[in-house]
Amino acid sequence: MPRKKLPKDVQRIYLCADELNALLTLLDRLGNLDVEPDNSILTDARELKEKFLRYGRKYEKDGERFAAFYLFPSEVSPLLKILTLELACSQPASRDYYSMIGNKHTVPDPTERKV
Repeated sequence: MPRKKLPKDVQRIYLCADELNALLTLLDRLGNLDVEPDNSILTDARELKEKFLRYGRKYEKDGERFAAFYLFPSEVSPLLKILTLELACSQPASRDYYSMIGNKHTVPDPTERKV
């Protein structure tokens, strides 16, 4: 049976076992927070974790373990948001890069999600 062709905008990522364990630990920790009301970041963390566990493919080569995943464009933004929040909470920024950005524009509310 021929393989299904994936859309062009799908990204394949490979993680070694340690990277995978760190990422899924973060997603699990966020997904299990008991916060009311539940918010989109927590929901995204749960959904990404379940997707990685369900659809990830494990490989071993030369004694090294790693996994491959496909990320769709709609999953990249929530994952990046989760990772940047973790970084912001775990280590202070070394510089104020925001002030170095050259262009100022009026933008829509970043907390609103497009459907």
